[in-house]
Amino acid sequence: MMFPVLIAEFVGPNGKGHGMILMREDGEFEGLVLRTEWAVKQEHACWEHRIEDYEVCAVSEALPPVKEMICEELGLDVD
Repeated sequence: MMFPVLIAEFVGPNGKGHGMILMREDGEFEGLVLRTEWAVKQEHACWEHRIEDYEVCAVSEALPPVKEMICEELGLDVD
């Protein structure tokens, strides 16, 4: 298996903001959100950014805390 593995993607309200959860080779989950300066420039639904355009917002052995942090950063409700 090639790492990191994409676990989930999130899009903020009205298409503003983007986040994703990756599983790292060490088995931990890493939450990334698109940097604010890029999210403001994004005016379409296509997210064609490099991993360098994202910031790490959470790293955890468990998935739920990472998901909660991304949802909080993007202004989404946690399911």
